[in-house]
Amino acid sequence: MRQSTSAVLLPLLQRHAQSVPRRHFNVIQRGNDREVESLFALLGFGKESEVERVCRTRDELRQGYLREAMKLKDPQHNAKDVAKLADLRRAYTLLSDDPFRARYVSHHCVSPDATLHVHVDGGQTAANFNPEHQSFEFVDHALSFSSSSLLSSSAQRSFGDFTGPFQSATGVYSSPADAHPYQPRESSTPQNGNGINFMLRISFDESILGCTKAAVYEKDVTCSQCGGDGRQVLNRPRKCPQCRGRGSTHLPSATYHIERSCGYCGGKGVAPPPKCGKCGGAGVIKRHTVSVPIDVRPGTTTMTVRRFRGKGHDGVRGGNAGDLIVTVLVQEHRLFHRDGVDLHMVLPIPLSVALLGGVVSVPTLHGAQTLRIPPCVRNGQRLTMEGQGVCLDGEMDAIEKNNVEACEGSAQPQKQQRRRGNLYVHLLVVIPRREELTGAQRCALESFAAEGEGGINKEEGEKGEQETPASLKQRFRHWMTSL
Repeated sequence: MRQSTSAVLLPLLQRHAQSVPRRHFNVIQRGNDREVESLFALLGFGKESEVERVCRTRDELRQGYLREAMKLKDPQHNAKDVAKLADLRRAYTLLSDDPFRARYVSHHCVSPDATLHVHVDGGQTAANFNPEHQSFEFVDHALSFSSSSLLSSSAQRSFGDFTGPFQSATGVYSSPADAHPYQPRESSTPQNGNGINFMLRISFDESILGCTKAAVYEKDVTCSQCGGDGRQVLNRPRKCPQCRGRGSTHLPSATYHIERSCGYCGGKGVAPPPKCGKCGGAGVIKRHTVSVPIDVRPGTTTMTVRRFRGKGHDGVRGGNAGDLIVTVLVQEHRLFHRDGVDLHMVLPIPLSVALLGGVVSVPTLHGAQTLRIPPCVRNGQRLTMEGQGVCLDGEMDAIEKNNVEACEGSAQPQKQQRRRGNLYVHLLVVIPRREELTGAQRCALESFAAEGEGGINKEEGEKGEQETPASLKQRFRHWMTSL
């Protein structure tokens, strides 16, 4: 194990020593005026060379830890021995991580205060850092140093990715998140909620006569426990673990001194409260089902868009709620086809009524109505039933023109005149089948054919009101098959 580790780390260490000038951070700890003992010295390897330290295996480090621990007289009651044992356990846990041990040896760092990371002008993050002083020491005082997996991930998060000799020699990190032991404090500004798009499907009769439908959808609602802040409400605020309540972090160095506002607490010196246990820090409860009544006005057309303010996702930290955008989809009717405020339909009539005329029953929106058919009508001829179309008031007319604000936000709405369309009946002459004709009917038709038919005299008023079967089929092909 030791030979394989040496074979891998020794070439890297030699190449690093040739390309990068060595930097020694032998910084004196502030307040105590004494030099901090290195981790290798604590385990009894202080007199070894750099190569020998890197090649030490975990078993050898464990032997050094046990050897130094056996020298303690009373590690249970003596305060100095208890502190010494804690330092030994801490040194063994840190140095057991191979990547951490390689970085620690290459930088020769011994001061915990050298780990304070700050932002300097130009966007880079510089630090006279110390790998010995890891971010997990600040996370929570209740965390133990016995978890090697936690220490390994913490070491990677604190040091970032050293991919070049310049980063290894200078301590300049690729991003601020890698340099700071803590992530920057979350934004405290209000965040507005997002809008929701909803498709409302209604029948043809409901769109003409109006109705009230319910829009059932899922949205993010404000957490009732934290009030949308995403944090627990504490009676006593906690001191910031990164700046120790000072509100600022600084970089100790022999040549310069930089002090900036703490990026974790925002300069307040107070740590953010823990995340809310109900919403997980999001401030909202996800996928909450709500129901909103939708008033469908008479005469609503398909693809009409309605906006309901404040019915979308709730905001976070006091932000405004989003809007609910409702798009109305109207189903096709089996008889009627809408064209603005007018309605069109195809009415089949027998041959006798087409030749002799008569009175037929026509279905309308308000029930069956009678329609008089004049004699000798032609196939495709259009008859008009006035006032049997769609009825629109001024407010709905404004919605048709996408002017919702004009009809909803006007302080003094003007009285608009109602608009009522017509029902256009397109006649379809039905020719009887051969088996449906009686003998008398066949004789009458033969007599009519023997006398001969004169030319077709078109009346002037009928021109422009007739449509060919081909045009009718093209216009009403989407529902004409149900006849």
